Amino acid sequence: MENTYDKTDPLYTEEDIRAHLKARCFACTYKSVAADLGLSPSYINDVVNGRRSVSSELAAKLGYVQDAARYRYVGQSPAST
Repeated sequence: MENTYDKTDPLYTEEDIRAHLKARCFACTYKSVAADLGLSPSYINDVVNGRRSVSSELAAKLGYVQDAARYRYVGQSPAST
């Protein structure tokens, strides 16, 4: 099933995605979030703390698609739920 979105969906910034990730890490651990997303805990930590940018891969795994400099939330991919 392909993700679809409406152009009127709200747009999110990289900081919004960082806050989403931070909230998810606060609910459990960096290690478990990293394992769920298939990424390293150090990368997740660096993104949450602003040392690295949100990659398009991370955004997609969290359910966002990039639209210019902002992102639209379309739901999480099946592999990251």
